[in-house]
Amino acid sequence: MEWRDAALKDWSLRLLSLAFAIMLWFFVVGEEKAEITINVPLEIVNLPASLIISNDIPSAIEVRVYGPRSLVRSIATERISKVINLKGVKPGKITEQIAPDTLPLPKGVEVLRVQPRFVEIELEQLIRKRLPVKPVIVGKPAHDFKLGAVYVEPAYVVISGPKSQVSPLKDIKTLPVDIKNATARVVKKTGLVAEGSHLNIEPSLVEVRVEIMRVMGEKSIKNVPVQVDTDISGVVWSPRHVAVKVKGWVRLLRKLKKDAITCVVPATDLEPGTHFIEPVCVPLEGFTVLTVRPEKIKVRIPKPATGPQKNG
Repeated sequence: MEWRDAALKDWSLRLLSLAFAIMLWFFVVGEEKAEITINVPLEIVNLPASLIISNDIPSAIEVRVYGPRSLVRSIATERISKVINLKGVKPGKITEQIAPDTLPLPKGVEVLRVQPRFVEIELEQLIRKRLPVKPVIVGKPAHDFKLGAVYVEPAYVVISGPKSQVSPLKDIKTLPVDIKNATARVVKKTGLVAEGSHLNIEPSLVEVRVEIMRVMGEKSIKNVPVQVDTDISGVVWSPRHVAVKVKGWVRLLRKLKKDAITCVVPATDLEPGTHFIEPVCVPLEGFTVLTVRPEKIKVRIPKPATGPQKNG
């Protein structure tokens, strides 16, 4: 009797499964149909390490599908993708056909349209190159300032990409660094730009340091008084005035007057007689003396006075 019970139980399960399948079929067939357009991402796999894609390919394809509303809705929410396998490919151009039967769609869903139907992929040799960084500076410093030295850190970067794009490159330019109206050093981290697509630059950021310098100039100041440094009375010197040429920041040079310069002739330990001595001219801080005209001052030191002699 046990085998009869088992057989009856097995037949019961089979009948139940058949009934469920029939119900499901009627549900699917009889369900209201729907038609929608979905975007299916393209997924590139097994690209050889020595190759790189050198053209722009679509990130997704547009697929118009038709089928039971429940299935169509589930497709829209699921993350499905079209896989393109590049295993074993060589440099050159390949064309991948997007056939409906290659799309991971559930049974019962019909593909009405695929756009685009073909995807062209251009493959090139992947190369790397070490190139100098060329800073791009725009704008002008403030009035009475000028552009000084420009430094980049790091000075070299490594660029990788398709051979046809990397080989011609001689340097890598930075994004513009603006120094408009700058009065002091400008330091900025900035990105890099290379002509071409599908390029990778390491590192992608560099630091640009731009030195801003004061514009220097020269000015001749006339009739600067000359003094003699001595305790001896009766000292005579000439000329009493000199012309001094100084160097400094042009903004301050415009306002520089003769009273901003001190010229002294050191004559403390001079013997009586006539001497020709270079004056020491000291300007205000920030200026440098270039020349003094005349170069030497004539100084006459008198003999010390003697008292009356007594008779013996």
